Amino acid sequence: MQLWGAPCLIVFRMHVRTILLTWLIALNVGGVEIPEVELHHLKQQLREILTESNDSSADWASSLQADGTWADIDYRNQNRGGWVPFRHLDRLYQMIGAGAAEPAIHRALGHWLAQDYRCPNWWYNEIGVPRKLAECLLLFEGKLTDAELTRSLEIIKRATIGRTGQNKVWQAGIVFMRALLENDAELAGQARAAILSQVIITTAEGIQPDFSFHQHAAQQQFGVYGLSFARDIQFWEHVVHGTRFAFGTPQAEVFRRYLSDGLRWVSWNGVLDISACGRELFPGSPANKGQAITRLLQKANLASPPIGQRHFWRSDYTVHRSSNYFVSVKMCSDRVIGTESLNRENLQGLHLADGATFVYVTDGQSGLSVLDYARDSVTGRKSWFFLDNAVVCLGAGFQSAGDAPLVTTVNQSLLDGPVTLETGNTVTNPPAGLREFAQVRWAHHAGIGYVFPAAPAVTVSSQSQTGDWSSVCPNRAQGAVTKDVFALWLDHGQNPAAAHYAYLLLPARTPEQTAAFARQPTVEILRNDRQQQAVRSKDRQRLLVAFYEPGEIEGVTGSAPCLLLLRQTPTGPQVTVADPTQKLSRLQVTIAGKPLAFALPTGDQAGSSVTQTW
Repeated sequence: MQLWGAPCLIVFRMHVRTILLTWLIALNVGGVEIPEVELHHLKQQLREILTESNDSSADWASSLQADGTWADIDYRNQNRGGWVPFRHLDRLYQMIGAGAAEPAIHRALGHWLAQDYRCPNWWYNEIGVPRKLAECLLLFEGKLTDAELTRSLEIIKRATIGRTGQNKVWQAGIVFMRALLENDAELAGQARAAILSQVIITTAEGIQPDFSFHQHAAQQQFGVYGLSFARDIQFWEHVVHGTRFAFGTPQAEVFRRYLSDGLRWVSWNGVLDISACGRELFPGSPANKGQAITRLLQKANLASPPIGQRHFWRSDYTVHRSSNYFVSVKMCSDRVIGTESLNRENLQGLHLADGATFVYVTDGQSGLSVLDYARDSVTGRKSWFFLDNAVVCLGAGFQSAGDAPLVTTVNQSLLDGPVTLETGNTVTNPPAGLREFAQVRWAHHAGIGYVFPAAPAVTVSSQSQTGDWSSVCPNRAQGAVTKDVFALWLDHGQNPAAAHYAYLLLPARTPEQTAAFARQPTVEILRNDRQQQAVRSKDRQRLLVAFYEPGEIEGVTGSAPCLLLLRQTPTGPQVTVADPTQKLSRLQVTIAGKPLAFALPTGDQAGSSVTQTW
């Protein structure tokens, strides 16, 4: 599969922090004087932050059994994800934070230390368990027996500094906590250096040049490893602030850029975009992750939501934000993994990066994304043109050799209010059920309008559907769920040779506004075939073109496959281009007979956009 990405503009902002240094009687670590009292100060700051985040009101001590276990925990569980025995340590941590009676804490801790439960997934054994145990020890230090401390440290030492990306940050953080427990300044310095070694821009695992986040090879991980990375880096930044272990300005600036130009773009009204959740698609996952991002941004004074268009060219992922809606498109390619299924999670995620489009509405700038689709027996070309008040969705040249009919799903969501559509010249609210309507000009549901310029046959479904989370993530199964579901799709039939589609999404619209737009659209589709897909605003202020091969349209010529956005500005026409193949170094565009030569970004910037004024 080959992906073509969208132009985007990047604005750089610099922030400078002043760091207070403390000078006291010091130890020598690698030639640098580290105050011994500073280790105690770090430990105290760490305890304070852990205490602030440990706000459980559950009375776990009252349900703890005499042998130090809880009856509702299956200690024999062998799940690789959502490992059930880990709940024991989490409850122990909450008991300590809640100031539970010391005998109960010793009993629960003693049981874990005696049994030393292991998970088939290395992560729990080398990261999850050592980290939670270290946090428990830091909050309970001074009340531990020598045997408890010795045995706990043996388990904590299973975390060693290694691996890459967020895994390395996790491991280094555990080593830092162990260093504080052992009063080892040199080890703390090594751990701090390992953490900061990941606060960089890289093309390996970690923060990418477009400020997306990769882990498990080239794979967008905003909501999984990328969110954990942001939490941990902000956590450690606060722990070491005001000490000689404090972050330097370069690392602080890179991290701030990741928050402002990365995470800040992918959540909407406290909910993380589903396409940014990665494999962790659990009940309530988008909301829980979105709220965590909101807290991170608030602490960094970056809570104001961005407006505009951003394409993450390193991750094949596009976001378009206005003041009252959010649209995203997730794609994949031979450069970028679409999504992963791991530890029995995301079992139905095969097509989540095949151009999945999510719309979020409450009560811009322009851009385009293109996908040269090829999966199994289906091929075709798909494009999304993002304008201020509409998203134009085009598909052309679709072929399928499979046995099942080929369909384009326009939307599928929970049913929220009536469905309205115009078929022929009649506006109707179809009853519950499934039905195909001929000559549909527009449809509307839950604040989103859909306009079909060619008035095709459209299938509408509004009825109850039953599903089970076990089909997605068996580790988090909650039983069957039945909900009323709205779905809208175009049926291209079986074995089409050159199927196509064209429709417009109108977020934040009423049925009346959708009908008015259908009668007088503000955008026109100029071309939709395998060679080109192009749209233009009716006021002729913007032209957006996907050239799949060298060609010409409306007096604009591209010398090679490219994406082009022509905008009329007060200072003259402005041309923005991007190389979707990420292979070209130069591109020539001709407008009304005048040539423009573009030097295209290469290396880790390949795929990003370049702008010239004509």
